Amino acid sequence: MATYKISVTVVAEAEYEVEVETSSEAKAEDLATAMWREKTPDGFQVDKGYITDWQTESEQTSWECHECGLDISEAIYRRNDEMCDDCLKKYDAEAA
Repeated sequence: MATYKISVTVVAEAEYEVEVETSSEAKAEDLATAMWREKTPDGFQVDKGYITDWQTESEQTSWECHECGLDISEAIYRRNDEMCDDCLKKYDAEAA
C-alpha cells in the first residue's frame, strides 16, 4: 500500500468587538487583541502560541483635550487642533 505525507494547516477564526479607552489607536488594538480568551466563544479552543496573525479594524468613538484631558466632541477636537474651547482660549492668549 502507498504511503503519503500530508501537510495540513488548520485555520480557525472568531470575531469580537470591544471598546477600550487609551491614548492611541495602537494601544487600543493591543488591549483589544489581549482580550481574545474572554471575548471568543466558549467552544473556541486554541492556545495563543498557535495564533500567527491578528487582523484589527478600529474606529475612534470619543476624544479628549490634549491639554487638560476633558472629554470633547470630535467636531471640537478637529476644529480646535485637539483642544477644548477653554484650553484653546488660553493657548491663543499666551501666543498673543
